Amino acid sequence: MRKAILPVIILLFLLGVISFAQETELPDPGLTPDSPFYFLDTLAEKISLFFTFDIVKKAEKAFQFAGEKLAELEVMVKANKIDSLKKAGQKYQEFLDLANQKTKEAKEKGRNVEELAVLITEKTLKHQEVLIEVFEKVPEEAKAAIEKAIEVSRKGSEEAVKAVTGVKKEELLQKIEEVKTEVEERIKLRQILDETADWETYRNEEYRYEIKYPEDWESKERGLASALGHRDVIWIQSDKDSFSVDVWDFSVYSYNQLTEPPPGGIDPDTIEKKETTINGQPATELSYVAVGDGGSGAWRVKEIFVQKNQLLYIIKSCDSKKCDKILSTFKFIELEESEEEVLKEEVAAAPNTPMMLDIDVSTTAGSPYTISWRAVEEATNYILERDTNSSFSNPIIVSSRILNSFSGTLSPSVSTRYYFRVKACNKYGCSSWSKTTELWVEAPITVTFPSGGESINQESCKIQWDSKNVELMDIFLLTYDENKNQLICYRNPIRTGFTPLSEVPIAIFKKAARAEDGYYLASFKQELEENCSFVIPPSYYKIKLRDGFNNKIADTSDGYFTISPAPNFKIISVNNEVQLRGGVNPLNWENHTFTIGNDIILTDNSTKFYLDGKETTFEELKQLYDEMGKNKYCPFGSCLFNSLNGNIKAISSQGQITIMAKEMFFSGGQ
Repeated sequence: MRKAILPVIILLFLLGVISFAQETELPDPGLTPDSPFYFLDTLAEKISLFFTFDIVKKAEKAFQFAGEKLAELEVMVKANKIDSLKKAGQKYQEFLDLANQKTKEAKEKGRNVEELAVLITEKTLKHQEVLIEVFEKVPEEAKAAIEKAIEVSRKGSEEAVKAVTGVKKEELLQKIEEVKTEVEERIKLRQILDETADWETYRNEEYRYEIKYPEDWESKERGLASALGHRDVIWIQSDKDSFSVDVWDFSVYSYNQLTEPPPGGIDPDTIEKKETTINGQPATELSYVAVGDGGSGAWRVKEIFVQKNQLLYIIKSCDSKKCDKILSTFKFIELEESEEEVLKEEVAAAPNTPMMLDIDVSTTAGSPYTISWRAVEEATNYILERDTNSSFSNPIIVSSRILNSFSGTLSPSVSTRYYFRVKACNKYGCSSWSKTTELWVEAPITVTFPSGGESINQESCKIQWDSKNVELMDIFLLTYDENKNQLICYRNPIRTGFTPLSEVPIAIFKKAARAEDGYYLASFKQELEENCSFVIPPSYYKIKLRDGFNNKIADTSDGYFTISPAPNFKIISVNNEVQLRGGVNPLNWENHTFTIGNDIILTDNSTKFYLDGKETTFEELKQLYDEMGKNKYCPFGSCLFNSLNGNIKAISSQGQITIMAKEMFFSGGQ
């Protein structure tokens, strides 16, 4: 009797299993793992497989049971029965693995299993779509089990497609990759949504996007637009990191131009560029390492460029997991019909033309200046242009911001006149240009010689400067004693006592000055000596130049220098003769010797000498030297350093030597 009943029971279970195949994506689950009679379901499946002897049929049946287990899993999710859900997921994996194993064995035995392999591949792809929807609904403790089921289903697809050939295989492989990408993105998004559920939300309905950020971060809405076509910017930052979204008119700059890395301040070897997606929109990701001034620090920057609604969104993200999560919450939004109607009701009108306000007519190179204009209603930004000619044939946009003023600096190499004009803009257009205003920028003066650290000959030294011509130059000779204490130039114009020549400790001589001309130190020093008396003889000097019309424009030589008289004679011994040689640059004294007194012998008798423009002889010069303080050339009654004081000129018959000197100093016996 028992032998008769057993086949009937088996038949009933077989019929029950077959009836699960319906037109829906998943079969009817039947008994579920939470049922006390679930063991009967498991027993029936085992018996059914045991009595299925054809290997292909066994693969088909195993895959059918896998679909049933997936249906059971879905029911357990809705019932929030985690343990039963995990049990159904484990059974799904076992039956799917068995189906692929038997399909592989059948193919190895020469059976045609391509139709079955296609079925398994396509159905497991559908399984993954079902599972990802389940994943998005289950509580946190069930997510791991669903993720495992998704991975099992994906591997099932990849294994089954191996038995497919030809074009169909290529189509399925592409579909597998697409589903894999979608599932991974949805899992990642779900995880982010869970992690960011308590975050703050920034919503911009005008430019139709939304982004979330942590509660301990700060958002700054409507930052200042910085250039033409720059609509809007939002900054989100913490005490360490920052994140921003810039909105640009896509028509102003080409996409390729904006997606290029900046020209400087980055490490070019770190530039990476790739295509990606943001909220389902195609995008370009650009990353590089930015370097601080002078190599002071380095950090990675990531920029995402995405186009939508005829706008270009530039998302700048820091290189951290937190910023990656913020980036993942970015999404475009669609407005409700009522919100859309409110936007359409706004009056489409460009703003009026702004009026320039008075500015300083001039400034100096490198010094700040400010351009300002009257604010205009309905303006969202102002475009300020600059050019060096009033026709604006080659203008430069220096500002496109919401502020009605601009401050900056200009550093031209020569004094230059600049022209400015401004117009107001909003999303409906821009006004006409304002009237032009002018700014005169004075270029700097720079002392190029003497620059310090030299011992220079006063006759050959030419004070030189660069950068510009000056209508009237103030030339200062700053004087210092041997301890480098600055000295004040004194004079006695009315013989009532010494008074400072200037309020500052410098001698002033005004000269019309062109940079290419320069000014000779010898004549300048002569003027100084005629106008000043120094309490302490100076030992060191500096040169200072100043614009005669603008006292702000000035420059002082970098270091101290000393001044030697001309000719710069030096007593040396040559061939047992004591000789006096001079070193005036660029004169060559190698073949000429001048001697005075018993210790010095004149060897070039053809040389002519002049004193204050009148021809004299070497003997007369010697006599003046011997008389010391008894002649007019020693005005203080005693000539220090054994000097002849006068404009002395010596010309060689060979035409190679000309000496112009204020004084000649002799130190015999050196």
